Amino acid sequence: MKLKIIFFLTIITQFFFAQTNTEIQKLKDFAAIYGVVRYFHPSDENAKINWNQFAAYGTEQILKTKNQQEFERVLKKLFVPIAPTISFEGKEYQWNQNNLVPIFWIHKGLGIDAKKKRNAFKSRRFNRGDAEKKQFNYVFINLNPEGMYSNVKITYEAKSGNGGESYVYANLYNKGIEKENFKTHQRNPVTSEEWEKKELLIENDLPIEKINFGLLCTQSDSEFRDVKLWYQNKNKEWLLYELPKLTNQDWKTNNPRLLLKRTENEIKFLDDSENGINPYNVTWDKFVKLNLSNNLTVVIPTLVYSDKDNTLPKTGKKDLIEIQSLLKNIPFNRDIAIANVMISWNIFKHFSPYQDVIKTNWNAVLEKSLKDAFDDKNEYDNYLTLSRSTSNFDDGHMAVYYRGLSETRKFAPKIAVRYINNQLMVKNIIGKIEGINNGDIITKIDDIETKKYIDSLQQYISGSKQYKNWISAQLSIRGSKDSFINFQLKNGKNITLKRDTEYIVNSDFYTRDDVTKSKEINAETYYVNMDKLSAKEMEEEIPNIRKHKNLIIDLRGYPRTDQNHVLLNYLLPKEDTTKWLCGREIYLPDFKYFTEECNGHRNRSFISDNPLKTNNVLLVDERSVSNAEMFSQVIKHYKLATIIGRTTAGANGNRNDIDLLNDFQISFTGLKVINPDGSRFHAIGVLPDIIVNETSEDLKIGKDVYLEKAMEVFEGGK
Repeated sequence: MKLKIIFFLTIITQFFFAQTNTEIQKLKDFAAIYGVVRYFHPSDENAKINWNQFAAYGTEQILKTKNQQEFERVLKKLFVPIAPTISFEGKEYQWNQNNLVPIFWIHKGLGIDAKKKRNAFKSRRFNRGDAEKKQFNYVFINLNPEGMYSNVKITYEAKSGNGGESYVYANLYNKGIEKENFKTHQRNPVTSEEWEKKELLIENDLPIEKINFGLLCTQSDSEFRDVKLWYQNKNKEWLLYELPKLTNQDWKTNNPRLLLKRTENEIKFLDDSENGINPYNVTWDKFVKLNLSNNLTVVIPTLVYSDKDNTLPKTGKKDLIEIQSLLKNIPFNRDIAIANVMISWNIFKHFSPYQDVIKTNWNAVLEKSLKDAFDDKNEYDNYLTLSRSTSNFDDGHMAVYYRGLSETRKFAPKIAVRYINNQLMVKNIIGKIEGINNGDIITKIDDIETKKYIDSLQQYISGSKQYKNWISAQLSIRGSKDSFINFQLKNGKNITLKRDTEYIVNSDFYTRDDVTKSKEINAETYYVNMDKLSAKEMEEEIPNIRKHKNLIIDLRGYPRTDQNHVLLNYLLPKEDTTKWLCGREIYLPDFKYFTEECNGHRNRSFISDNPLKTNNVLLVDERSVSNAEMFSQVIKHYKLATIIGRTTAGANGNRNDIDLLNDFQISFTGLKVINPDGSRFHAIGVLPDIIVNETSEDLKIGKDVYLEKAMEVFEGGK
């Protein structure tokens, strides 16, 4: 009987695993098509889709399919209205090209869905203009109602053009209350090209001093009409508040260059792009062929043709509107978790610039992340799944963010720590804490050996080993407010501390060794802290530096207030001719065709006629990241200073931030950086000329071994 039960359970287990593997394979196929169509198929219909929402909706539909035939039917239903030239039979679509113009994607990095607009990252369709969302174009009105102390609502109709989002927001200010009562439809916007009626309710029972509300859209050709403001009287009856007509100049714009069409009852946001017809010479493949599971071959054009109005063939308006109407913001669920994995995987696969440096098994990364996402019960689970996937790329700029995470990591105990040579040591203490001192070595955290604890955190961090060590050490002490953390010290003591200090607010204490802006060490030596000196302050320090023979430049951190490095204007007496910061224009998926242009440091505003003639030392370590490394790379290449400390983070090149679903965001390095001599930089960093490491004894007595080593160099001893 026991054998029968075991046999039965084995069959059941095999069945469920087979079913799960089938689902995973379907999702992998969907993800592959999604990435190519979303980023490289240039139809006009493509531009009218909210692709993040499409990923979630597509996931839901794919997981409902019961067999291969039904799966392929759903794929066609999803993609054909958006990419009418796509083929699921392995055929290449043929156009009659007479009197037609070519349309194709040119991605300079990735500009689509970028959180911030950067010149380094732009996406455009050739002969169609830029494709970035025009964030936060809106018209707003300020009102000072009298005698209003009740619930308020705004009713309106809206429709969205070009795959954008349209919605109303409102700020209600009560008398005597400093914080506004804010409501918005941002999480539930209008995304359809058809008119949709909406109602925004602001619950309130205090006297109202001011109301500010606005009509916001993310793309041109979006419209609002029949906008009305209502309030309740004492009998809870809704009364209409008379608003100025939309033609009235009381309705202001957030952007003076914003193009609008105003009528008495309607506002339309107009397209201000210039779409001229340009010549072209396409030398790359015009089709991408995807060989998927079960002998499914999908052919996707990367170049389509257009008449004067639309790309061809044009999808029926009804089919496109049907797809648009199905795409909505929804609460977090398994489909959202899986969609976030698909979107981020495609972004890294097609736009992360280190494909030739970090060899990635893309299929394995996707499969593992999809399996993890199936089990994500909440946003934090999804954050962990997405973060685990980033650890495959050794990119210190690559990270995952979501709005709810900050509270879980906002606080720390009143101790600062450093992780050096696999030892977690107490760097500093706020005040005095009985039982723990500077220099103490922490051997266990919450009964887990420190190295295991640190290693467990590093599976969620992307970057070089030295950068992971820094970030994981900081994360090891952070948590939610008033939570407790237990340390076992090397001296045998156990101590429990409360996380009662805000980490970011006190970042100097937790992350910096010296917060002094500048100081004279002795008659021959001057010290400047690039983390603390603004450009103006650094300029003012130049006369002080000139009075000294030696200069210590502290860059153990990030130059937050002087990103153009004023000091470099005085250190480098000639033009920088190196080419090590490389941007790419990407035309095909998987970097199968791209062009690359490399330049050097371009932030210098002048070359000084009177350069500094000081003996220089530059202090760096794993905290020196990104812009700090730009400075360090130039210093090392031109031998402008002796570099002392530990290897920098190895994460340079402008960061690109992209929105995912449900308040998630990812970032990654958008530009490729090499060393000025052409050697690899990514995940390696700038290597010091002299390595220094603090010991437990150094921390106990507050000894800055970096500064001491710098003084030894000036005195002639190494």
